[in-house]
Amino acid sequence: METGLIVSRVSKYDNDVASRQKLIPSWKQEKLEHAHVLVVGAGALGNEVVKNLILFGVGNIYVVDFDYVVISNLNRCIFFRRDDAVKRRAKVDALALRAAELSPYQHTRIFPVNADIHGIPFDHELYKGTQVYVSCLDSLAARLALNSAAVQNKKPLIDGGMSGFIGYVQVVIPDYTACLYCNLAENELKALFHRLSCSGTPFEFTEPKIPALPSTTSILGAIMAQEVVKVLLGFDYFQETGTWPKETGLPLAGKRLFINTALNFYGVYDLERNSQCEVCSSGRSEAKNLYSP
Repeated sequence: METGLIVSRVSKYDNDVASRQKLIPSWKQEKLEHAHVLVVGAGALGNEVVKNLILFGVGNIYVVDFDYVVISNLNRCIFFRRDDAVKRRAKVDALALRAAELSPYQHTRIFPVNADIHGIPFDHELYKGTQVYVSCLDSLAARLALNSAAVQNKKPLIDGGMSGFIGYVQVVIPDYTACLYCNLAENELKALFHRLSCSGTPFEFTEPKIPALPSTTSILGAIMAQEVVKVLLGFDYFQETGTWPKETGLPLAGKRLFINTALNFYGVYDLERNSQCEVCSSGRSEAKNLYSP
């Protein structure tokens, strides 16, 4: 009996890591390869966002956090290991190490920055040299500090947060959309300033632990990474034309996506700019730093 010889040919698509996403019209992979993205927060959301960004092929990712790995992180942080918690390894170091190992691209670089966001001035090169900021924070004070830096440097900001089954994603485009400070409720502001005034410094600002699920984290991390890519691929076009390229997706600019997986509810609603906003109102020449002692 003769055995037929099967010859398999490997197409060009099989030899290119990014080949499937390049099939999307107007996709520009080289923009992602040369992009510089700032991710603040190396916990659950930070892990998921960085994972997706490196799979997209984003070339340069700077991750800021001052905390270390603990056992309770392990159920929702893909880059952390039990040994990291035992050795009290810095979150950014553990994340950078494993993310570099996971990346299928040779050009990927992960830069760990072991620092508190409150200690980084708005004119720091970390802000100036990156194109998009991503807020993966569980502290309102830290989130608003990053928001002020985004407004000051006119850099797009993708913000996400969660509590148990509930989560949201918002995109801030300075000078065009509401910033995070615009729509804060009065009770949130009172609670924030009460804590800051009592402690005297944002470095002592703490908030209670919130419930967290790996499923909610995965959903939000995927959406946030997708929004980052939309901005990287379309922001230059938006600045030139005033519109976003439809082929690569319209970002949640001036909108907030809200999810409740317990109730199977997913909704998007508009956010209006506050003309009296102390951070981003048009009458201000620079963003107000609300956290100076």
